[in-house]
Amino acid sequence: MGLFNKEIELTKDDFDKINAILPPEIRKDFWGYNEIIEGGLNRQYIAFRDKIEIQIRDLDTKYNNISTPLKSKKENFEEYIASKTPIFNTNIYEAKPLGMIDVGIVKQFGTASTGNRFENGVLGYAIEGALDKVWSENNTQFAAVQTAKIELLKEAKRVHKDCNCIFKFEIDFRELGSSGNVFIYARGTACEGNYKNNKTLKEEFQSEVTTIQKELDLIDIEWEDLKLRLEKINKNVNLIPNDKSTLKRLLEKQ
Repeated sequence: MGLFNKEIELTKDDFDKINAILPPEIRKDFWGYNEIIEGGLNRQYIAFRDKIEIQIRDLDTKYNNISTPLKSKKENFEEYIASKTPIFNTNIYEAKPLGMIDVGIVKQFGTASTGNRFENGVLGYAIEGALDKVWSENNTQFAAVQTAKIELLKEAKRVHKDCNCIFKFEIDFRELGSSGNVFIYARGTACEGNYKNNKTLKEEFQSEVTTIQKELDLIDIEWEDLKLRLEKINKNVNLIPNDKSTLKRLLEKQ
């Protein structure tokens, strides 16, 4: 029938044979002869393959961005529970005192002092140290305070299982010599009040973990599907015609 003359007209059966090796997204009811032999079909196929590869990489990134915090959350369960517990620096109200709690930690702020920069309290330190590189870039002091608060809350829950709030919170600082090491002493009264108890916090924690895990499972399913599609695309890449001879070979083989 003179299939490969310049006047060639591909039949529906020919289009079906071509579409059979293509992903559904780029199949067409009609393919122009010149579009195929001048490489247009091949370029579309390669572009689609590249798109799948990008989607896989994006899913990898998304998975890591979700799974890494989830792993940290699971490993720091006590810290998560502690962070949900309210702290007050006021006198106790509408709560039952359980006992006094205190913790001490040492932090290295990375800069030596000309003296005891804490003797007038943390505000004096902040003023004197305002130009410190460690302050301006990392705000290490504030992060150290947050660490002390979390440690205090964790200790309160370890000592008093019914503790769900802390009142009369106080914190002091004392530099150890002039090395930049600072002793942070935090204290307060562990109480039981009208706040979420540990059981409720644990249930909320598990609910969050379950929700995140479901999202990760869905990403896994999508990732596996894309990987299988990419394998099939790569398997067929050499079958995609981009000139007269490869088109002839494809149609004659099928």
